[in-house]
Amino acid sequence: MLDVQAAASLASRTPETVRRWVWSGRLPAERQGRRLLVARDDVLRIAGVDVPGGRHVSLVEWAAELLADDDRTSKAKTASDLVLADRAERSA
Repeated sequence: MLDVQAAASLASRTPETVRRWVWSGRLPAERQGRRLLVARDDVLRIAGVDVPGGRHVSLVEWAAELLADDDRTSKAKTASDLVLADRAERSA
């Protein structure tokens, strides 16, 4: 498990980007006190690095999968609606 700073360094992104991934539901995280911890393989997957045995999903592929799901897109009026619907489905 990595903290936000280490995850940002690994993904060559800013810590704020990693936090956005967590808040949007794209990156699963656990809280340890005030720290967010994320799995290394999840960070690599989202950053676009192939993970052995894992499925690489880019943002474009993720959006295409959501758009292909007529049940979700028929109710969505904005991109944020898609994100909220995806987050609700993941937490269910």
